[in-house]
Amino acid sequence: MFRRIWAHSFSSLGGVVSISSPLDVTGCLLWLRADLGVTKVDNKVSSWKDSALGSDASQSSDDLKPLYVENQINDLPVIRFGGTDDYMSGVLVYNAKPLHMFQIYKRITLVAGADGLTIVNTSDGDTNQSGAVLNFNSSTTQIDTYHAGYKSQLTSPGLANGVVALVESKFDGVNNTLYVNGVAKTPVADTGTFNSTNYYIGCRYFGGTVKAGYLNADIAEILIYDSALSDPDRLTVETYLNGKYKVY
Repeated sequence: MFRRIWAHSFSSLGGVVSISSPLDVTGCLLWLRADLGVTKVDNKVSSWKDSALGSDASQSSDDLKPLYVENQINDLPVIRFGGTDDYMSGVLVYNAKPLHMFQIYKRITLVAGADGLTIVNTSDGDTNQSGAVLNFNSSTTQIDTYHAGYKSQLTSPGLANGVVALVESKFDGVNNTLYVNGVAKTPVADTGTFNSTNYYIGCRYFGGTVKAGYLNADIAEILIYDSALSDPDRLTVETYLNGKYKVY
């Protein structure tokens, strides 16, 4: 079977256009892409390779594994979280103020209170001043970021089921800004140092354990950086992701 592997270019009517790698931007903590490094049996995913620092996501329980599904977003594969009990997790040790998170995401159905991407300190099990959440869906269209309380929110027009989006969250130590398809929402004041030990995909981690709030969505790619990216660096990452997935 022919499989398209993404690197640093994409085809266009004018030929091949160069696209920078996300690793050309310094400080990448995590890079998960569904078209590379996915270990699966019968399309049940047990491991998802981190192409940045080797902090792979994993799930050992067969009943809790998400699915690998081909030809979904611009003919590229996704990891599909079923909304009932699927999730993955990995190690992410980070203790600083700035953070920038990116995700190519398509929600299938609403699961109230579902968390898409969470970094957390498992010793206290809370996102208050220790971690952050991106894609907290508490209404039919709402996307939130969370760090010691709700921060930037997209409420209207929001994102309906089945809509592919590039969603990102930037914490600069003073404000949090939510971006959707490269467009910034109103910044919200946010301070406090992150102190994470782990990351979770597709579930809510709170009070020292995985809880309800399982995501029913396709995720194609995740990137996390240890700084609030400058506009040129942010554009580099957005250009790579949008060039690959043709989101907007």
